[in-house]
Amino acid sequence: MAFWDRKNTAVQETYFLQVLIRYLPDKIYFKDRESRFLCINHELAKQFGLRDPIEAVGKSDADFFTPEHASRARTDELAILKSGQPILDREEKETWPDGRTTWASTTKLPLRGDNGEIIGTFGLSRDITAHKKAELEKKQLEDQLLQIRKLEAIGRLAAGVAHDFNNLLTVVMGRLQMATRRASQEQAQPDLDTALQACQRASDLTQQLLAYGRLQKAPLGEVDLNQLVRGMLLTLRSYAGEAVELQTELDPGLWPARFDPDQAEQIILNLVANARDALPNRRGFIQLCTGNVERQAGEAPYPTLAGGQFVMLQVKDNGMGMPPEVTEKLFEPFFTTKELGHGLGLASAYGMVHDAGGGIRAISAPGQGTCIEVLLPRRSQAVRAQTA
Repeated sequence: MAFWDRKNTAVQETYFLQVLIRYLPDKIYFKDRESRFLCINHELAKQFGLRDPIEAVGKSDADFFTPEHASRARTDELAILKSGQPILDREEKETWPDGRTTWASTTKLPLRGDNGEIIGTFGLSRDITAHKKAELEKKQLEDQLLQIRKLEAIGRLAAGVAHDFNNLLTVVMGRLQMATRRASQEQAQPDLDTALQACQRASDLTQQLLAYGRLQKAPLGEVDLNQLVRGMLLTLRSYAGEAVELQTELDPGLWPARFDPDQAEQIILNLVANARDALPNRRGFIQLCTGNVERQAGEAPYPTLAGGQFVMLQVKDNGMGMPPEVTEKLFEPFFTTKELGHGLGLASAYGMVHDAGGGIRAISAPGQGTCIEVLLPRRSQAVRAQTA
C-alpha cells in the first residue's frame, strides 16, 4: 500500500506531526485541560534547556517560567477552554527564571477530541525578540529626533528674545556709563555702580541664551575634565552644602575632551545642583567620576552617536531616584520637578553636548539614586598638533 493512499491518513498525519515537532523553528506545544504539557517540539525543548521533548510531559509553564508568566498563560488557556475561541498572533513578553526577557508572536487554539469536545490547547509561538529590539531602537531614534526639534524651536525663541534684550541692555549700559562719568555727587556713585553690575549680569545671561539658541556656537577647545573638576571642588562643595559629601573618582589616564571649557564648567555646576536638589533634605553624597570609553556607531544606549573614543563624566547621587516616565523627559526644555523658574539647565546641557558630537543620558530608578552620564568626543593628538 502506498504511503499517500487516502486510506492511510492516520500514518500521514503522524508523519507530518513528527516533521513539525522535529524541524519547525517555531515553538509548538500541546496541553491538557490542566495546562500540563502533552507534547512539545524540539525547539521549545531547547528553550527549556531539556535534552529530549519527552522530559516536558506532565509539567507546566510554572516549571519553566516565572510565576507571573505562568499565571498569564493559565488565564489564556482557561479562557480558550471555556469559550473555544482562539488567540491569534498576539505579541507577548516571556520572562524566564534566569532573568532573560524575550518576545513572541503566539497563536493558541482549542484542542478537540474525536467528538468535538475541547480536551486541551495547542500553541505555536514564534520568537520576535530581534524585531521588538529593532522597534525599540527605532522609537528611541524618533524620540531623540523629536527632542532635537523641540530644542531647536525653543532655541530660536530664546535667541530672538536674547538678541532684542541685548540691544536694550547695550543702550542702558551706555547711558549708565556716561552718567557715571558725569556724576558729581558721591552718593549717586554706588547706585550707578550697582545698576551697571546688574546690567552686566543680564548681558551675561543673554549670551547664554544666544549660545543655547545656536546663534553663537561655542569654540571647541581642549578640556581636561580631571583638572576642571579639581579646580571647581571648593565651589562645588559650597554649592552642594555642608550636609552633602562630595566624592570624586577620576581616571588618572583620562583623555582630553574636545569641548568648550566654559560650557563644561556650566554643565558640571548644573548637574551638581540637580543632584543636590534630589537628595532628601539635601543630605547624602554626590560623586563625580571620569573615564575613557570607546563606542561603535549606533550602539545602545546612544543609537544616534557616531563611533569613536569619548571622555565620560558621571555625576551620581544617592537621592530619591526617578521613575522611567520622568527620566525619559528629563532633558526636555522646561520640564522640571522643581519649583517654577527652573527647567533649562539639563535641556541646555543636552544641547551643548549634542552640538559637540557627544551624548548625555540619565540612569535612575525610584529609591536608587540617579546618575547623569555625559560623553564628550576625545580631542585627538592630530588636532592638538595642528592647533599647537
